[in-house]
Amino acid sequence: MPKREPKRRSRSMALSPVPGLQVGLAIPLGKPGNWVDPQCDFDSELERDFALLWVSLYPDLDLRHHYRGIPGRRFEFDFVALPINLKVAIEIHGGTRKAGTGHNTGSGIQRDVEKKRLAQQHGWVVMELTGEDSRDAEALAQVADVIQQRKELLERLEQLNCDDY
Repeated sequence: MPKREPKRRSRSMALSPVPGLQVGLAIPLGKPGNWVDPQCDFDSELERDFALLWVSLYPDLDLRHHYRGIPGRRFEFDFVALPINLKVAIEIHGGTRKAGTGHNTGSGIQRDVEKKRLAQQHGWVVMELTGEDSRDAEALAQVADVIQQRKELLERLEQLNCDDY
């Protein structure tokens, strides 16, 4: 049997703009500079569908795919809002309806709870989406609203010259 190549993940892929855009068919969505490469190595179809829907609905709210936001830990957020100092993470929980898959096993739930608890300890707002939510415009509108609120809060703090956020 031929040996399978390990799956490569694009750790620094941002949705807008995309540094190191992989060769492939790129689809411009939203404002100029918003590019999503459908050939990019998303971990799942859910992540890819979410990314495509996001940039079509919110071309001015940029996200980064895969970000380690907890110092000293290997946990990665599926997506984070840019700029990073907004500290809004998006987690997509796929396989929630299939028994024995990552997010609904005892160890998977424990890992997700630990990750969220550590994220909150470091000031992150974690928006959790099920697979169904990740394809739902209303659920994405709630995420976009949180990102916009954080942007406005950051702007107000900057106007007050408050560096400690």
